Amino acid sequence: MSGQMTDIREIAAKNYLEKKLNCAEAVSKAVLEAGGCAPELVDAIVAAACGFGGGIGGSGCVCGAVAGGAMALSVLTGADKKLVSERTRELHDSFIKKHKLTCCRALGRGLAMGTPERKQYCAELVRDAASIAEKLIRK
Repeated sequence: MSGQMTDIREIAAKNYLEKKLNCAEAVSKAVLEAGGCAPELVDAIVAAACGFGGGIGGSGCVCGAVAGGAMALSVLTGADKKLVSERTRELHDSFIKKHKLTCCRALGRGLAMGTPERKQYCAELVRDAASIAEKLIRK
């Protein structure tokens, strides 16, 4: 990334809130672009992230924002499986430290999917996952 750092938190949130990407797509796109990934690869990876939105196909399992961050970290870290594992574990652990868990259903307890309140709540999770992932790619 060139000289001036962009606010990845807001880029990811804009992807989610304005560009109508789901949580996994929004985070993976923001982090991949911040990491200098080739645009054609970004598009393909964002398409692959689609199924992780809403906790894997809307099932409420693993938070899509965390899954999208893990996908981007995996791509940007390269073929070093040990390093990929370490970085994705750090993403997971940092997210847990702040939010206590990664289960989509539990994170959004009391907020129905598709409501404006849930959308705003998830936008904050998107911001956090993108920020954590960006710090890890810069490590």
